Amino acid sequence: MEGIIALILALTQKEFLMLCNGYKLNKTAQNEGKKLQLALAIRAKKITTDTEAATLLYNKPPNSTYRELRNQLKKDVHNVLLTTTHSVGSKTNFQEVLYQCRKLSTVGYNLYTRNALSAANDTLQEALSIAEKYEFTQDALLINGLLQIITPNGNKFKKYKTWKEEKIKVLERELLAFDAYYDITIPHMVKKNQEHLFASQHQPFIEILSKLSSETQSSNISYFYYRASINNELINQNFAQALSLSKKLLDLVQNSPGVYSLQRLSTASILIGISYLELKQYKEATDNALKTLKTTTDQSINWLVTLNLLFAVYIAERKLPEAKDILQKALKSKMVTTNSFQKAKWGYYEANLHFLENDYKHCLQILVRYSEIAKDKTGWYMGFRLLELLCLIELGDFEFVAIKLNSFKQFFKRNHSINLHRYRSVHKLLASLRTHQYNYAKTYSIHQVLITELEQASGAFYRDPMAFELITVEKWLVDKLVQSTQKEAIR
Repeated sequence: MEGIIALILALTQKEFLMLCNGYKLNKTAQNEGKKLQLALAIRAKKITTDTEAATLLYNKPPNSTYRELRNQLKKDVHNVLLTTTHSVGSKTNFQEVLYQCRKLSTVGYNLYTRNALSAANDTLQEALSIAEKYEFTQDALLINGLLQIITPNGNKFKKYKTWKEEKIKVLERELLAFDAYYDITIPHMVKKNQEHLFASQHQPFIEILSKLSSETQSSNISYFYYRASINNELINQNFAQALSLSKKLLDLVQNSPGVYSLQRLSTASILIGISYLELKQYKEATDNALKTLKTTTDQSINWLVTLNLLFAVYIAERKLPEAKDILQKALKSKMVTTNSFQKAKWGYYEANLHFLENDYKHCLQILVRYSEIAKDKTGWYMGFRLLELLCLIELGDFEFVAIKLNSFKQFFKRNHSINLHRYRSVHKLLASLRTHQYNYAKTYSIHQVLITELEQASGAFYRDPMAFELITVEKWLVDKLVQSTQKEAIR
């Protein structure tokens, strides 16, 4: 049931109306009325399980009749998506051209099966021209292979064999580049705050991609090379180099038909924005992100990532009204409301905003509501627990603070091998603050070197400014010191 729900919710309003109007025009046909009823119920979020759907349609538990109807609806949605030719959020010249190329090759094959050889040849030649221009290597191989059958010619076949051998080499390089790229990027998608575990493995893959990029004029391979290299530079905290490579990636995408797409343009822009954020060049990061939003379709993945980037920048600059506007946009997005992790993540961000607004009780309430995010023990758990501790200190619940600090200490003992140096240091800072009766001046004077290292956030003290530590303990402590000093001066 999750699959068909995801499909129905992925349709734009225009596409959904197209689907429903098709059913309404053929309401007398078998099952059309029930498919319309099921589609409307899913779209309105009235049903979430097969049992609910089958009961609505047949007043019975799910059976073969219901499952067949559900499969028919799924196929109808696929046909609607094919008719619209592009995916929402990434409508691009690249994707539409790929669709056109494959449509022409399918039409050419159908003409061939009907023995309309001249028309088939013309159509396939047009498809091949597109495949060659946009570097659809696999498609080009299939199309040209079919052309040899339609118009056999000895001399032409010899040229084809040479051409095919070259294309196969290109395809092999592209597949190798594809593998090297994902060997670098995939591990970071499934493990947060463990990037250091993979960094040492990157260099061989970077070298493979660099070699492949220099050996061929393939823009696809160059694209993979830049993406992997940027990822590597960000992990190794070489942010200026990451910025330079991101700008080169943007230039490649803008000027290479084989990789051009609005989605890839926004990806390159986002990487530029992230680099600016890491370099603490907040104005440049903001300007870049706002520009990216204008060219990124609402409700796309890159749209949500750009909101994340903007929110992080505004929080870093303490521009709370702007951060709140971004938060509200994200919380209303179906990409957040229909995804449990994103819902918890942006809920956690909301808690951060309430903390900065001095609404500590509300912050704690939200943390309890979205405690699921703390299951990521090597990443989000850190931010979750630290924000909870800061709230308890602000509320003066020092007994509970002691309990939580001890719990944190036990966690570090159980997870001594994980990259938690920064958070062990933060725990040390908070434990010292408690020991000295929440005397901010004394704690600062004792740990001034440590606080500076945490503020610099480099090496083992690094933190991802777009992830789970938007509010840092060291900045909070310095702000509290300033506040207490001002109060003393007034007295």
